[in-house]
Amino acid sequence: MHRPLEEIQAMPQDSQSRVVERSAGALTRPSVPYEIVQKFSIVHVVRQYAPSVGGLENAVRGLARVQRDAGHRVKIITLNRLFTAPETILPDHDVIDGIDVVRIPFFGSSRYPIAASIKRWLDDQDIIHVHGVDFFFDYLAMSKPKSAIVQVASTHGGFFHTSFAKRLKLAFFHSITRLSSRAYDAIVCVSRSDLDRFSKIAHGRTLLIENGIDTSKFRGAASHHPQKTLITWSRWTKHKCLGDVLNLLRILRDNDAEWKLIVAGSPSELSAQDLDREVRQRGLTDAVEIIERPSDAELRQAITRASIFVSASQFEGFGIAAVEAMSAGLPVVLSDIDAHRHLIAESSAGLLADFSKPDDSAARTAELFRRLEDQSCRLNAKAMSRSCNWDWPTIGAQTLDLYFSAAGLTPRNILGIDVAPLKRDGAVGELDTRAERGQNTCVAFANAHTLNTVHASSEVKSALQSFLVLNDGAGINWASKRLYKRGFDDNLNGTDFVPYYLQQTRHKKRIFLFGGQPGVARRAAEELLKQAPQHQIAGTSDGFIEPEDWPALAARIKALKTDTLLVALGNPKQELWINEHMIATGCQEAFGVGALFDFLAGNVPRAPLWMQRLGLEWTYRLVQEPFRLWRRYLIGNPIFMSRVLKQQAREGGRFTAQNTPISDPSALRPSD
Repeated sequence: MHRPLEEIQAMPQDSQSRVVERSAGALTRPSVPYEIVQKFSIVHVVRQYAPSVGGLENAVRGLARVQRDAGHRVKIITLNRLFTAPETILPDHDVIDGIDVVRIPFFGSSRYPIAASIKRWLDDQDIIHVHGVDFFFDYLAMSKPKSAIVQVASTHGGFFHTSFAKRLKLAFFHSITRLSSRAYDAIVCVSRSDLDRFSKIAHGRTLLIENGIDTSKFRGAASHHPQKTLITWSRWTKHKCLGDVLNLLRILRDNDAEWKLIVAGSPSELSAQDLDREVRQRGLTDAVEIIERPSDAELRQAITRASIFVSASQFEGFGIAAVEAMSAGLPVVLSDIDAHRHLIAESSAGLLADFSKPDDSAARTAELFRRLEDQSCRLNAKAMSRSCNWDWPTIGAQTLDLYFSAAGLTPRNILGIDVAPLKRDGAVGELDTRAERGQNTCVAFANAHTLNTVHASSEVKSALQSFLVLNDGAGINWASKRLYKRGFDDNLNGTDFVPYYLQQTRHKKRIFLFGGQPGVARRAAEELLKQAPQHQIAGTSDGFIEPEDWPALAARIKALKTDTLLVALGNPKQELWINEHMIATGCQEAFGVGALFDFLAGNVPRAPLWMQRLGLEWTYRLVQEPFRLWRRYLIGNPIFMSRVLKQQAREGGRFTAQNTPISDPSALRPSD
């Protein structure tokens, strides 16, 4: 189920959203052509979680919350000990933010903790989302549960946070990690540097969805009046280079003793005592305030006393703290690394500095403060507005788009026409929901011949782009497998689906049948009433009506208060007729039904059931009507296959993203 993601198309967002770039395109919400009503069962797998606090934990927590708020069933699986306090065993089960948290035992190093018992917690999950590249990433790649629709992984920097064992890490990355990545439907890169790195080993399955933040948590908290106080918050690790921040402060104070610094965060490789020692060594005791493990309220209060956020970190998977600072209205001074370059380029809410040159970085920081004194309101507002690019509703919607795309639940573009991947019951529910909303719908059943006519006629293509297009036949199923690595769940040919729909719909219909030889539509109507007696026949007409009389026929259909129009003029004439006259008929829905009337009236026999199940009905029809159908099947089918193979070579397979709402929950539910 490895489908490329680079070709996902761009679509507009609301005013506080942005287009998040992908490896070759963009994905914005809503990409699913159906209203997102299916409720997934999602499990997030992450090695550390609350009460641990850090960028990775906060990213998982934010994503889980927004998915919970959208009504999905969400669970977190994590380890039962914190790496910072390995002697303490945490509860096996907890509920945090209304989300179940399951903690499992592990052994081995914190760099590669082994916890094989995770498999027992993954039954009946629709989505498995692994965070980080570690044991879980490799183990779940080797033993992907069959029950999962989608298994994706978010990189969070991989394992390149430090230069420790760099050559060994690279060898592991290009061997084990490369092999493991093949088991994932998508590799979600949370930064551009991750995208550059992972696209080398998971070509076609990488895309960029950056981490989100809770923009409301610290919104507008920055001091309303410029103060010569810097603030930084993070997990206290060596790669955060807090010593460089202290050096920056020392140079600033050499020129102006009013400068101060607030250092907030959670101990990790460094403790509060370690930081205090660094502060004393530089003679900054009176200028630095250390806040250990602050609550959100405590951190917000500290932000009110500061005017600039600073980070000298030498590695960031994304830079969550910097974006949180922007949401507070703090301009930022950031180290010159890939993740920070991207944030500054996207936001223009601060500057980059070389912290290895404290004199230069101090001069740049002082200059930023002078600008802040002159334009504080404008700079604060710019920082806050830019942070909306990464709010959780936006990032959560993009992630949900990915789930639908990876599960094959978005339309499948075949030779320029989007075919809806609906199950039979789902298509019924979708049409019912549209009718209840007063939405008019034209339905076409696309087979190889249909799409060949699309290729030959821009008029047909234009018409079908306004239709709900369902899959018909083995040719379309074959094309879907070639282009999307999966077929359709059900064959929704008009001959079988239209009677089924009329039997199963929640609504009583007045039906008009138009097409076929004289008398055929009437006999077909009688048979339809036997199969679905709850409906009424509004009227019938054969297909031998001159074009100049079509407007009068449309007016007659409308006068008869028709709900459902069945048109059997042959493909593509019937679709063109519907496209031109649908509004004039006043109908709620219209179907291009091909040979349905002939089958219902008994004029043309159906293929044996075994041939239908094997997708060989076309051969039966060819034997029955060789002179009429030989060109369609013997010449048309090879041409269709050739065109599909050319599309595959051109695109390499892709997820499509459209913007047409479909609304029934069962429409999207995958096969059992």
